[in-house]
Amino acid sequence: MFPAAVIAARKPALIGVLAIVAASTCLYGVVRLHGTPQSEPVKIAVLSAQGADNAGWPNAAGPQIIDRYRPMITDAAQAGAKIVLLPEKIVDVRTTDLPQLSHQFQTLATSNKIELVVGLTVLGDGDHNRALMFHPDGAAPTSYDKHHLIPGIEPYTPGDQLATYDTWGLMICKDLDFPALARQYGELDTSLLLVPALDFVDDGWLHSRMALLRGIENGIPIARDGSQGRLTLTDANGRIVAETIAPANGPAVLIGELRPGIDHTLYTAWGDWFAWLCGLVALAGMLLLRSRGGRENIRHGQLRGLPVADLPAGDVAGDEAGDHDRPGPAGVAGGREAHAGGDGVHRAERGRRIDRPGEPGGVRPLAAGTADAPRQHRT
Repeated sequence: MFPAAVIAARKPALIGVLAIVAASTCLYGVVRLHGTPQSEPVKIAVLSAQGADNAGWPNAAGPQIIDRYRPMITDAAQAGAKIVLLPEKIVDVRTTDLPQLSHQFQTLATSNKIELVVGLTVLGDGDHNRALMFHPDGAAPTSYDKHHLIPGIEPYTPGDQLATYDTWGLMICKDLDFPALARQYGELDTSLLLVPALDFVDDGWLHSRMALLRGIENGIPIARDGSQGRLTLTDANGRIVAETIAPANGPAVLIGELRPGIDHTLYTAWGDWFAWLCGLVALAGMLLLRSRGGRENIRHGQLRGLPVADLPAGDVAGDEAGDHDRPGPAGVAGGREAHAGGDGVHRAERGRRIDRPGEPGGVRPLAAGTADAPRQHRT
């Protein structure tokens, strides 16, 4: 609202402040765009296969879904991918069956020499929406539980821990709607975010754009697998490096390169200080207007919604301040609001009151028969 307020006020001091803020914003943007750390690119494959998000494993449709992903993972590795990212909640698995399923994913990661990120629903001992990263060296998988669950749809236990491997971090879908969580990864110098996700078809574009803002705020590249929505690779400045649509009834493959890097930002360092500052300034302005009792507002535009009609002037309007010569807009006698006890007589005099000999109250009446001629004044 600042530019609009400056235009309305037309005060040189405010115009100067606006110019400084705008120039500083543009300068910081230029510095960010040219100061992003350059590192070796990493080829990433983002995969989505047809399948329901509640397929059970080892029963129901879970094994068939895993079989769909198996050749896709192998093909991506052969195409040079070092990281393969799968969507959120591809199958439901109980904690007792999780070791067996994890072994299959670990074999795929080891045999293809890739980092494999998988989204699962883990049931039992507190249900969780979980992401697991399997490493090619056979180390224990990195685990992350989704923090921000969808009310009424995800009756799971929310996570409360971040998960990083080297300088790479894990998040899940709706977590990227919350700036504070992504900022914590920025504070940890995370150089790449890998995000299993699941969109609702129609919101794919919107949700993917909300997600990339977290990368802009903290200077972190993001690989996001929005099954039934958008598969995206975005750099630390929010630019779309690669993108494709993931249909709900078919597979999708996205392969591209991102440059992991730690690009420290003002937002990572200071958080939401500017938003809070704007709120405090707006509150201070409202309190200042209230302390003035609204007189300035009345003189400059009838902001209280009074009818645009001439009100009694001088003593009739209860003007005790003696400022009868104060100019004012139509509907305000001498620039002052009439008291509720006024008789509501319309006067034709606008702006400045002119005292004339022999005319009570200094109001010059119009000739009889004039459209705006006053009615009889009650005394």
